[in-house]
Amino acid sequence: MNPRQVLGVSNDASMDDIKKAFKKLAVQHHPDKGGDPAKFKEINNAYLALTKGDTHGPNAHPQHPHPGEFHDMFNMFHQFHQFHQNRAFRRMVEVRVSLEDVYKNKEVTIQGQKVNIPAGAPLFSEIRVNDQLVMILKPQKHPVFDLDNHGNLVIKQSISLYESLTGFRKRVKHPSGKMYFLSLVDEVIPQGFHKVYQGKGIPVGNHQHISNMCIVFDVVFPKHIDMKPHKDALKDIFKANLPEVNPQPSDEKLN
Repeated sequence: MNPRQVLGVSNDASMDDIKKAFKKLAVQHHPDKGGDPAKFKEINNAYLALTKGDTHGPNAHPQHPHPGEFHDMFNMFHQFHQFHQNRAFRRMVEVRVSLEDVYKNKEVTIQGQKVNIPAGAPLFSEIRVNDQLVMILKPQKHPVFDLDNHGNLVIKQSISLYESLTGFRKRVKHPSGKMYFLSLVDEVIPQGFHKVYQGKGIPVGNHQHISNMCIVFDVVFPKHIDMKPHKDALKDIFKANLPEVNPQPSDEKLN
């Protein structure tokens, strides 16, 4: 890719514009800040190509950076390589948080050191405690909320047998505390039926990705129903025309 496109600068951008764009992107995508190391390297290479007068692209032309810019560049590369060298020696510690706590500021103590977890910190992201320690946010088990293998939020919603046959209107609570209104009427909702809502899940990963929300329905059957008065009506509703089954002499009866 053209280095100017990588840095998002125009063909007639000045060296100051290139430097500002580089610094902004380098801070945004720095691995220590949860950025993608490959993207960070691409940004560095693009900056280096422009400051060295790389001729990639039809409009690239030589640039002559000031000495201070080489110093900035060296610092960025040093931090990048230091990141990879230190990463192998860092100890990863799992910190379990409830899905509700993802939306709250939380303070935890790790090896005697207090660490603040800001509200909205994504699950499965890495938070650097110090040069030797990194904590990874993992979800706690929850009776209602869960995460699937892709980090999508799964909400278990119980409905009655009547609701599964006739539909319903409900308010569904999100871990953030936000309420969603859900309307499924005049349709049969089978056991295990699920509805997926794009981008309504929870922040996951190092790139602030918001996962999907999946509502899974659990049909709760009544323990006892007096069916005798309603048997004919139900037979008509379900258009049930069941065959008469009688035991055969060779059958073993099960009680």
